[in-house]
Amino acid sequence: DREIVLEALAQQGQAFQDADAFTRELILRDVRGEHNTVRQEGTAMMHASEALRCDPGFVLMALRQHGLALRDVAPELKSNRVLVREAVRRDRAALEFAHADLQDDPELQPECVWANRIASEGAAAPTVTVGPAARMPEGGIEVAVSSSGGVTAELQFEEGATMGDLAIAAIACFGFEGDTVHLHASGDGVRPLDVARPLIHLVPAGLESKALAQG
Repeated sequence: DREIVLEALAQQGQAFQDADAFTRELILRDVRGEHNTVRQEGTAMMHASEALRCDPGFVLMALRQHGLALRDVAPELKSNRVLVREAVRRDRAALEFAHADLQDDPELQPECVWANRIASEGAAAPTVTVGPAARMPEGGIEVAVSSSGGVTAELQFEEGATMGDLAIAAIACFGFEGDTVHLHASGDGVRPLDVARPLIHLVPAGLESKALAQG
């Protein structure tokens, strides 16, 4: 059941990705159940057991195959920002199937999701270790970063920079081919929904005070 559903969703997801705009709209209407035809409304997720449709781990894998499967997951998971973001990253149209409370969430809008370069847990992407960080006397923040291959660099940012800015800079600095990167700061993984977190939070309080005093 588990593998069959994932394979079916992968096929549906690829078909949706490959379709032209007109065909995509037809597929969306099918998923919504707007066609009075013999074609099945919804997605292959409908054929998963209730236990699987309530399982966040399975749903995450499913949404990476076909974002529109968000329509057919357990209702409580449609309020999960992590899962909704994953669905929208796969298929921008998936946002309409999220809980109404999330449909206007700025960080879940397709444009914001696609601009976010922080990889989600389990996604295939290179890893960058972050830290230490310090305030610079002349203003701004300097962050030390290192790739999994042992290459190190020091990146400089303006005061208002965010974790999202750090992800973009790290990809450019190390020349990664993909468009996302895993960030690890203080031993913990940085989540995509941390994209707007200010980099100043990486600076230890003592170092921040020292830099301010020098300024």
